[in-house]
Amino acid sequence: MTKVEVRPGQDIGSALKVFKKKCAKAGIMKEFKRAQRFEKPSERRRKQARESLKRARLASLEEL
Repeated sequence: MTKVEVRPGQDIGSALKVFKKKCAKAGIMKEFKRAQRFEKPSERRRKQARESLKRARLASLEEL
């Protein structure tokens, strides 16, 4: 559970910004969006394979 303690006198906008960063880092919104619709296991594997290839290509370009 992501939690942000707001100190007395702290701006609510800055607390909201910290909360959003923590949620993004924890992957909460990504998981929520993924759970909105059913994804077949074969589609999930294909998507993971594509993402893996993309990361590998970017890593090989960074080495150059």
